[in-house]
Amino acid sequence: ISGVATKYLARKDSSIVAVIGAGIQARTQLWAVCCVRDIKQVKVFDVSGERVDGFIKDMKDKFTDIDFIKAESSDEAVKDSDIVLTATTSTTPVFNVESLKKGVHINAIGSYTPKMQELPEGVFKIAGKVLVESVDAVVSEAGDFIIPMEKGIFSKDNIHGELGDLVLGRITGRENTDEITLFKTVGIAVQDVACAAKIYDNARKMNLGQEIRLDA
Repeated sequence: ISGVATKYLARKDSSIVAVIGAGIQARTQLWAVCCVRDIKQVKVFDVSGERVDGFIKDMKDKFTDIDFIKAESSDEAVKDSDIVLTATTSTTPVFNVESLKKGVHINAIGSYTPKMQELPEGVFKIAGKVLVESVDAVVSEAGDFIIPMEKGIFSKDNIHGELGDLVLGRITGRENTDEITLFKTVGIAVQDVACAAKIYDNARKMNLGQEIRLDA
């Protein structure tokens, strides 16, 4: 879903990505972004240098034309990046808002419990549009929203809308190259069902796989 968010919200000329958190989740998130934008450079930071090394090794094998850089800090990774991916289990913000460039798009993937917080609270003051996959899910599960809401920094009313509404043309997306956009996801089951249905349909069309009866 972050690939869809990137397709609709990131600048068309986005070519530099910052990855904060070098786990398994980050690998598929970056892959999704590379499906919709022509990425030239990826700067990676994690509290574990070994995880960064493993991430870069794995992703270099998949994306041979991309320049991968091991960043010394999260802010170094974020600086000058067109797209920022955060995929951590952090309970404190993982970068400083001052490091963001104009026109950046952020995909916040971690912070799926009320106590987790990846995003600096100041990002809500500069983001032109904040979109989510599900308003109800995010405001009840994501510390990135819950914590600033409890402090009065952010309100549910500040959410521009859900990504599905943007895809269907019911709400506006990015309006200029300087606008900062933010997409927050915590993961909802309907996404998994939709992907599984697509895979199933393709398998039937390509005559692949094996049918298994569950009523026997």
